[in-house]
Amino acid sequence: RRLRATNRKFPTMKVIVKWQKEKYDVDVDVADSVEVFRAQLWTLTGVPPERQKIMGFKGGILKDDADLSKLITKDGQSCMLMGTAGELPEKPAEKVVFVEDIPGKVEEINSVGVGLKNLGNTCYMNATFQALRHAKGFTKELLSMNPLLWNSHPQGAFFRAVHEFMGQMERQNGTIVPYNFLEALRTAFPQFREMGRFGYKQQDADECWSQSMSLLHQIMRGTNSSESEKGLIYRSFGLRLQNRYECKEQTDEEPQIDVETVFKLPCHITMDVNYLADGIRLSMEEELEKQSISLGRSAIYSKKQRIARLPKYLTVQFVRFQWRRDVQARTKILRKVNFPLSLDLYDFCSDDLQKELNVVRRTEADIKDEKFNARESSTGETAVKKSRVDAAESMEVDSAESSEKKDESPPAEETSEEKAKRAEDLQRLLADKKSMNCLTGRYSLSAVLTHKGREASSGHYVTWAKDDKGDWYRYDDDTVTLSSAEEVEKLSGGGDWFTAYILLYEAKEPELE
Repeated sequence: RRLRATNRKFPTMKVIVKWQKEKYDVDVDVADSVEVFRAQLWTLTGVPPERQKIMGFKGGILKDDADLSKLITKDGQSCMLMGTAGELPEKPAEKVVFVEDIPGKVEEINSVGVGLKNLGNTCYMNATFQALRHAKGFTKELLSMNPLLWNSHPQGAFFRAVHEFMGQMERQNGTIVPYNFLEALRTAFPQFREMGRFGYKQQDADECWSQSMSLLHQIMRGTNSSESEKGLIYRSFGLRLQNRYECKEQTDEEPQIDVETVFKLPCHITMDVNYLADGIRLSMEEELEKQSISLGRSAIYSKKQRIARLPKYLTVQFVRFQWRRDVQARTKILRKVNFPLSLDLYDFCSDDLQKELNVVRRTEADIKDEKFNARESSTGETAVKKSRVDAAESMEVDSAESSEKKDESPPAEETSEEKAKRAEDLQRLLADKKSMNCLTGRYSLSAVLTHKGREASSGHYVTWAKDDKGDWYRYDDDTVTLSSAEEVEKLSGGGDWFTAYILLYEAKEPELE
């Protein structure tokens, strides 16, 4: 059994490792650290690095700061590993039962969480899964699943690795050294094994996020194509977009409409984009060339997207990296783009979805009116319908996050029949949360994955995330510190400080009480 290294610049030596009755041929890149060598041995033997004693090299027991290039000078060198993979702490007086092993229950989310050790340019992975962990309903449902469910899937090992890793992050305190999960990630996505001059290369956190989501979706969606059976990833993160194409060269041609499923919204950035809503709108409206049936040739079409299904957790990616020929690298767009702590997507929804959202939003407005009138009556003052105006304003993307002005006129009064129909629709929507994961179109910011640096292939990734109490924390690899909403709002870009790259929003529950 051999574990291969792929560094081309430094020599790779074969080391024969003896452990108990086993012998392993390990390909060791002598430019790597002892920590990486220990991770290789952990992968092969199951002996954690902190239990390993490696002997046979010059100087006695191998030290963590040793230079492998001076100790391993020829192929076939031997060493001995001592340590027990199955060694356990002292047995407790009572049998320990993890909550996820109890049917129908899952351990409560550790709201602050743990730090993750950087194993050499792995901040992209650490930041990605720290942010993903804060999709708390998703994490809870994931951990309630049997990790052996998808054993028969060719990539079932990746699901098991994610399940184990997320479970560790929920149960443990302090710092996790994610050797096992890193190896599983690189096995599933070999591009993350790419080597550079000084070891493993930095990777793109968005690539890690997107690839992981896509593979988990493939594994868990099953064979039934109905919406409720499409799997946890779709139910939690899936958006359905309605695309409308209109030919600009043949105005009487019938518009073409299709539907697609995506797991994030892009926010494109130009000199005219100052707010998140501007960038989302730019990404949903464009011109393109496609085949025209009526003209029998390629023609210019306008494409307009609208959201036909909202997810429980909304992912927005700032498209900050672009390829520049002059420097032959993916460089970063540093422009400042403000993003809100609360986001309303009503304007970006299809007409049919807006009608569904209006059922809940108007009911919320009625409840606000009743509360307001009750307060006014108790003071003997004349009640006014101020909350109606508030409701109309909330049905648009907040002008603080969009440079476009909105129509703030209140909705028209309903007849008694319309109110009765709305009450029926409300009950239907509340009972059908599998297909209607966001009942209002409004979201609250849960996590911000940031990047600091000028290029995608370098720099550093850090995540800011909010706990159950509304407190913000900064997750910088193995360092977790208390932060604030004010600090999060400074992550909008415009300089060399950490810049928002991926936003994770959670759907707000309707206020119906």
